[in-house]
Amino acid sequence: MPIVTARPRDEWGRAILELWNGFEQSVRVKDIFAGLGESGPRKPLLDAEMDLPAGGPPQTIDVTEKLLQLLVPTAQEKLEVRERNIQISLQLEPDPPHQPPPAIYRVVFEGKRILEFTSK
Repeated sequence: MPIVTARPRDEWGRAILELWNGFEQSVRVKDIFAGLGESGPRKPLLDAEMDLPAGGPPQTIDVTEKLLQLLVPTAQEKLEVRERNIQISLQLEPDPPHQPPPAIYRVVFEGKRILEFTSK
């Protein structure tokens, strides 16, 4: 199926998204949104639009700071391990056929350090 996928990974306390283009043509990523549920507030994760060439290497984005703003909205950093499920959606142009709906990701964090960032 021709789709663009966002694969999460954690690396040295950071949350990284790898964007892979499986579509037969280049795709422009207009925005990436994260939210704490379907109806909750959504936070943009992308600072600028980016092009994903067809069949090219993945593009990586460090989304740590923006995720932490969503997960820890106050200035208080509690040094306890917490876990949240978030929903991430991609806004693409053109929108490839068979593009999956927004996906659920699991984030485990302590203060401002990401311990785990995985697909649910």
